[in-house]
Amino acid sequence: MTQSNEPNEYDRQFRHLNRRLERLEDTQISPQEFSRAFDRVYAEFAGVNSRIDRVA
Repeated sequence: MTQSNEPNEYDRQFRHLNRRLERLEDTQISPQEFSRAFDRVYAEFAGVNSRIDRVA
């Protein structure tokens, strides 16, 4: 993948994770399950941020 395409891939990943967070906020789940799902999404954000840091 070329460097010019990398930001687009990161943008796509962040948009996908943001949609997941929005769906979590709209669902009727227990607070514990919401917290676990939220933690999983933020772990994915951390992974993307880590990859961005390595590229930058």
